[in-house]
Amino acid sequence: MLIKFGKHGDRVGDSNPRAKYSDAEVEVMRQLREEGMPVREIAEKFECTKGYVSKVCNYQIRISLIMRTRTVR
Repeated sequence: MLIKFGKHGDRVGDSNPRAKYSDAEVEVMRQLREEGMPVREIAEKFECTKGYVSKVCNYQIRISLIMRTRTVR
């Protein structure tokens, strides 16, 4: 398992134990929005709030840069 860390040493993306959505799911949300799907429909599809989808798609959250990784078994 690959664990990703941000610049402050905290886990980022789907490596964070509090993450509800994987990095792949976040990317799908962004792709759907770019293709024109309304925020409301994306929120329904992923069972989350419109506010969360809006923040993800506008890169207000889930944007941390990966500074280092570690592999654990």
